[in-house]
Amino acid sequence: MLKIIRLLVFPLACVGLSACTTNFKAAYEMIQAVGSPSPDRFEQFEMNPNLQYLEAHTVGAQAMMVLGYVVTLEQQPPVQTWYDSQRELLRTQNGSWWG
Repeated sequence: MLKIIRLLVFPLACVGLSACTTNFKAAYEMIQAVGSPSPDRFEQFEMNPNLQYLEAHTVGAQAMMVLGYVVTLEQQPPVQTWYDSQRELLRTQNGSWWG
């Protein structure tokens, strides 16, 4: 039941948050592709050239992430915040994990 709720809430949140953007179609296609079971699921949609993507791999798992925003801290390199379809995020600075 929790998985069903999670699968319904995230797409609705994406629709609500991106209703005013022109990038909605690309975000929607990414969500559909990530939710599909085939191993080549990331190649099933056209990437929007206006968005930046990050394909992350770990042992037994992979994720396609979209750049959400970039924060530039004073006198430091920018911190990038990446999101995946499971509402998980990854922050990076200079290409390394940033906690």
